[in-house]
Amino acid sequence: LPSMAQMALNLSILLALIAPAAGSVGVAQEKTARAVRQAEIAVGPGASLQGAVDAASPGDTLILANGIYTGGLNIDKDITIRASQSGGNVILDGQNAYKTIDIQGGNKVILEGLTITKGRAGADPRGGNIKVRGGEVDIISCTITNGYGNYDGGAAYIQGHTNSENQYIP
Repeated sequence: LPSMAQMALNLSILLALIAPAAGSVGVAQEKTARAVRQAEIAVGPGASLQGAVDAASPGDTLILANGIYTGGLNIDKDITIRASQSGGNVILDGQNAYKTIDIQGGNKVILEGLTITKGRAGADPRGGNIKVRGGEVDIISCTITNGYGNYDGGAAYIQGHTNSENQYIP
């Protein structure tokens, strides 16, 4: 029979092998905290879409009600922007004065069910309606129309990775 000291040593070795590392609990808690922060945020046409993007946490989804959202939109985080209903009428309008959507950095952005129109490249000559500077964008069931680039990408100029399906670019 093993001595009490030997049994205690064997038990401590066994516990060390099956117990999680001290840092793994913190990692699991951080992943859970990030998952909790991901939210769906309803945005109406009278609200500032740029303000909603700025206030959102990375990973959030902005759900846009039917209507027209004007001005340029700068995105520098992982985010999803989608229409509230399939076949809806959500229009992002650059008013022929701004890039409609400018995605910066190594972020993952999903655009779904939107009409993206009247973007203008301006001083930066590329990407009137959509410009992606690194990162990844998924464009799903969007209409992209009436964009103007000085010499490249009136509809879109993408430096990064894009996935698209069901697009209409007249």
